[in-house]
Order: sequence, then C-alpha cells, then structure tokens
Amino acid sequence: MRAKLGFGLLYVVTIAIILGGVGDLVIREPLEVHRRFLLGGGEGAVSPQTASLVVHLLHALGGGLVGVGTAALALVHYGLRRGQRWAGFAVLGGVVPAETMNAVGMYAVNSFYYVSVAYLVLVILGVALVLSGDRATLRS
Repeated sequence: MRAKLGFGLLYVVTIAIILGGVGDLVIREPLEVHRRFLLGGGEGAVSPQTASLVVHLLHALGGGLVGVGTAALALVHYGLRRGQRWAGFAVLGGVVPAETMNAVGMYAVNSFYYVSVAYLVLVILGVALVLSGDRATLRS
C-alpha cells in the first residue's frame, strides 16, 4: 500500500515538474513579479534587454525542468517499477537540486517558491514510501 501511494505521488509530481517547465517555456515577457523585483517595487518600464534576459533565463530554467521531470518520470516508470532501488536515489539526485535551486531563485524574487518546495517534499515522500514498501509491491 505504501509503495502504491509513493508511485502515485511520484507520477503526479514528475508530470507537474514537466508541465511547470513547459509553462516557463511559453512565457513571452517578464511576469509582474519579475517587473516588481527589477523595479524595486516601483513603477516604470523594464529595459528591452533586461526583459529579454529574464525571458531567456526562464526558458533555460523551463528546459531544464522539462528534462529533469522527464528523466525522473522515466526512472520511476522503468526503474523503480521494476524493483531497481537505485532509481529512487537517482530521482532524488536529479529533482532535489533542480527544485531546490528553483525554489531559492523564486524566493529571492518573492515569487511562488512554495510550489517548488511542495514538489521537493512530495518527491522525497514518494521515494521514501516506494523504498519502504516490500519488493513484491515494487514489481507489480
């Protein structure tokens, strides 16, 4: 039962990470939270060069998140499902640094960092639940 709940969490969170990355990839101009940060909370216009830099950095982050999420999803489905415990640690090795740095960057600009923190908690919980399950459940 624990392992099945863990797999459910891991599937949902890895897909959410992929979709979050795709969301970053479709942004075409800095978000309001970015404008407020760049302008020190004041009003005004952000230079086109700065706006372009912010958008390109978001696209780079989004591409990385799509890659990490896709790799984690493949590790869950093709590794953990087959009882390969190392795949759980590989998921943590990819998702924890990526989402930690995402959360730190978002916190620094007063953005929605708690989403990345929630992903971190859920991935760690999911891996812990799967790895604490019996081996027969891992292969089902």
